[in-house]
Amino acid sequence: MAAAAVSWVVAPYAYSEHPSARPVDGAAYTQGVLNALWAKPSLWEKTVVLLNYDEHDGFYDHVIPPVAPPGTPDEYVLGLPVGLGVRVPMTVVSPWSHGGWIDSQVFDHTSVVKFLELWTGVREPNISAWRRAITGDLMSCFDFARSDTSIPALPDTAVLRKIADETESKLPTPTPPPPGQQVVPVQEAGSAKARALPYQPLADLTVGATAASVELRNAGAAALQLQLYSGPGPAQRIDVGPGARTTASVPVSGAYDIAVHGPNGFLREATGDAASGGIEVAVTLDGTRLRVTFSKSTPGDVIARVSGLGGPPRTIAIRHGSSSVTVDPIQGWYDVNVTLDRLAAYRRRLAGHVEDGRPSVTG
Repeated sequence: MAAAAVSWVVAPYAYSEHPSARPVDGAAYTQGVLNALWAKPSLWEKTVVLLNYDEHDGFYDHVIPPVAPPGTPDEYVLGLPVGLGVRVPMTVVSPWSHGGWIDSQVFDHTSVVKFLELWTGVREPNISAWRRAITGDLMSCFDFARSDTSIPALPDTAVLRKIADETESKLPTPTPPPPGQQVVPVQEAGSAKARALPYQPLADLTVGATAASVELRNAGAAALQLQLYSGPGPAQRIDVGPGARTTASVPVSGAYDIAVHGPNGFLREATGDAASGGIEVAVTLDGTRLRVTFSKSTPGDVIARVSGLGGPPRTIAIRHGSSSVTVDPIQGWYDVNVTLDRLAAYRRRLAGHVEDGRPSVTG
């Protein structure tokens, strides 16, 4: 590969948006860098800008980052896992990522280094094999078959800074909210274009008298980590390789409350009572559709009420054996709830996104 140039630009503290540094000053600094690049079209047409932050700004984040299994080489220091850390903002600016795309693949700071490996042909020897498997290399952010060198219309940060100078020349010292007054943020409304992801998680649950068995599958081409919760205890973090499946278990004594979380909104929730077991729900992929199968190992019929099928709730008679229903995801997204008549504690929730290798939208 021909020589490729890499520049690292680190903003001074006053423009870094750390506490006491105003966001508007960081925006002005960023705009200055981009304007310098856009002023040279021959440079802009072959350049990628990765705008990366190293802190999460203290805001609530409900996504728990992956952590390597105990004993993973190069991932533990003094017996403690390094982990990926909390999510931080990142913006990709280039002719091949133009258009406001969202990429929900799992990345970390080494993803930038792995991208530079491809950009420069120079391999970085200090990234663990586990981290290379679990985190992406940013290539899914781009469509190199299409290039758009047009310059987006952005607000004039000089005007914004003047307004800030007149209203908040200095920010107050940040302080945590008093106990009990933390406010959960509201997700931004609307949707955006989304890049295709390289993994497809699935999870099915079988509840026995003393334990629940959870089969975890990955129909995708890249490894992922799923988190299995049972009640208020810590999660089991389980890596599932591409095209692989594995089984985990959790003890059950009477009532159970089990959840599996994964990337890009993947969720399986199961609540109920082990004494009224024998009824399970499994999900299989049928192209871009889902088949939800109900199995019953005990005699008699049970009526299931299923919502989230793209229409009004439906009732399904679950007989001894199995019954199934097909789900047509909406732009790839699904969120199905199952309850049973006469078994008020029983509930299953199946949510996520079906990947077919094509771009989609955010949920």
